Amino acid sequence: MYFLKYLTCLAILLSLLVTGSCSLFEMQETRPGNGGPIDTGWDPIYVEDDIGAELEAQDIVAAISEAMVCVEIDRVTSDGFLPAPQTGAGTGIIIDPAGYIVTNAHVVENARTITVRLCSGREVEALDWVADTATDLAVVVIEIDEELTYAPFLRNSLRNLYVPETVLAAGNALALPGGPTWTQGVISYLGRPIRLDGDVVLENTIQTSAAINPGNSGGPLVNMAGQVVGINTAIADQAEGIGFAISTDVAIPVIERLITG
Repeated sequence: MYFLKYLTCLAILLSLLVTGSCSLFEMQETRPGNGGPIDTGWDPIYVEDDIGAELEAQDIVAAISEAMVCVEIDRVTSDGFLPAPQTGAGTGIIIDPAGYIVTNAHVVENARTITVRLCSGREVEALDWVADTATDLAVVVIEIDEELTYAPFLRNSLRNLYVPETVLAAGNALALPGGPTWTQGVISYLGRPIRLDGDVVLENTIQTSAAINPGNSGGPLVNMAGQVVGINTAIADQAEGIGFAISTDVAIPVIERLITG
């Protein structure tokens, strides 16, 4: 009798896996909404074509911090059989007052819900998000009844930067309370290809000596004119002073495609 019950339960589990009607082992939700474009008529006002005038570092920190958010994720992973809840956090950059935020795809991977914490401390649950794992970029959408500050992005950062230009990196390092962590360094190399986990190879990244720490993923790499020139994405585990950001050469067209479809 016991053996018969065992076979019955096993048959039910196998049928669920084959038909795909159970999400017990599949938690790959990247579009919680209707799956359509976010905004087909979107006009990207955050992009600047020319390098701006040099600013004081404290002025850059004050301005860009207003456009940075903490991206908090609830996800479910499998511990081998049963789904296991897990939380994570990264950084995002507001690119439009409509509530569009850019971050890394690996930050929102397998997310069931996403909560965005603004610089004011206010928390808002994301309405939608979409990711491109090939470039490690994602766009998160929130709706809020207040004016949002967005960060300007410099187009073609690989062409507009030079080695060893001074840059600032920012993010919610280690999820420390009190606001983002800022570091300063230089551009070490332009156009470096790097391999992430698995078979993902990011082309045309910006290598920098500015410290990038866990939690900084999705945060901005900023020139001394206060323009975002890259999106922090990875560090070299067995080295110091080697971090990587996705260039705006890659990021800007991908962001537009993610939003407009």
